[in-house]
Amino acid sequence: MTIDSRPLPHAAADHPAVPRPKIGILFSNLGTPDGYDYWSMRRYLSEFLSDKRVIDYPSWKWQPILQLIILTKRPTAKGRDYKSIWNHELNESPLLTITRRQVDKLLAQRTPENSGAGSLNCVAIVERVDALKRALRENIRRYSAPDYLAARNFVEAIAA
Repeated sequence: MTIDSRPLPHAAADHPAVPRPKIGILFSNLGTPDGYDYWSMRRYLSEFLSDKRVIDYPSWKWQPILQLIILTKRPTAKGRDYKSIWNHELNESPLLTITRRQVDKLLAQRTPENSGAGSLNCVAIVERVDALKRALRENIRRYSAPDYLAARNFVEAIAA
């Protein structure tokens, strides 16, 4: 295995080359439904609306309202809305399509110091970050796609 290295511009001419750090990139978002049917929408809305970054009411107060009232009717209505904007060609939500396009553009510009990227819908982000940390043992950059409710934490650096 060869390590890509570079001379330091400010160092003496006889200074040894310094290895380039590997950087892993993980694109993520707050989630997207797997489909626009009732159960896919219910699962997605339950996960999304249970996230403390989205709804910051105490769980003991919010969960009964969510589970007993909102999740009985909302999945059908939101499913109709999602069906109207659904990417039927790829059978995925528009947010997932946009995220995949961003990843594809990044991968098209790969260089030795850009080791790759992945796209998830919040199902296994912790496992993916752990795998990147084990593989790279250096730096990981996580780019959270801006959600439609609030564009927060767009860039968050995770040190290995």
